Amino acid sequence: MNRMVCISLLLVASVLGADLGAAQQRESSPRLPQSKFVSPTVVMTALTLPTREVTQVLDVLVLWRGSPGWFMPTSGSTTSSVASGSSEGNYFARAVFGGIDLRVDVKKTPWTILIQSKPVVLDPSDANVVFVDMVDSVSGPLVVGTMRADLTLPRGESRIESVLQRSAESLAYLQCDPSLKDARLRPALERCLQISKR
Repeated sequence: MNRMVCISLLLVASVLGADLGAAQQRESSPRLPQSKFVSPTVVMTALTLPTREVTQVLDVLVLWRGSPGWFMPTSGSTTSSVASGSSEGNYFARAVFGGIDLRVDVKKTPWTILIQSKPVVLDPSDANVVFVDMVDSVSGPLVVGTMRADLTLPRGESRIESVLQRSAESLAYLQCDPSLKDARLRPALERCLQISKR
């Protein structure tokens, strides 16, 4: 096998392993934010606020989209990491993918969502899903839309990406392209196609 292909596949395994390992760790801590790639172009961040009693309901969902494979580790970059915190009713979730630092801040009263520390114009005012595009571009990240959605996980379901199946708009945003030939992104494409099977 070509040496460069081997290296690429190892990097994919590294990202996928970190993604799954972090998910397993969070299963025992459902209130921690989760960030994972859900397609070759999109990483999702989900956050359940500590004040919510029902942990099967997500409070905020952010879909970060960029060029195919933007979340892959670059030379010297972190594969993925997640952090969270709260202070006086304000909560944040932070993740690093492909060397890009992603941050979501949430304030309950009044309901406010910030992306990269900038307030988002919410439409409707109680929107809980934010679409962010051009994550890896010079002019990005750019908020391109918001909406209100049912973010309740199906009974017995622990995979946060399952909430995407309720929204045609969210599924379209993932850009699941079966014709994608890049072997490095095959795990991300397979996850995307699985999510799309409603």
